[in-house]
Amino acid sequence: MPADIASYKTIRDNLIKNNIHQYIYKLKSKRAYRVVIRGLHATENTI
Repeated sequence: MPADIASYKTIRDNLIKNNIHQYIYKLKSKRAYRVVIRGLHATENTI
């Protein structure tokens, strides 16, 4: 586990540069913000 975001990015960049298969998670700061609102009528415009 990297100690900070800079270390994480360095490790990730090296894996990509060396064409090493990896699985990464999105940083919490880069994830979409989701909200659930209960009790809305089905005809309510949600966009």
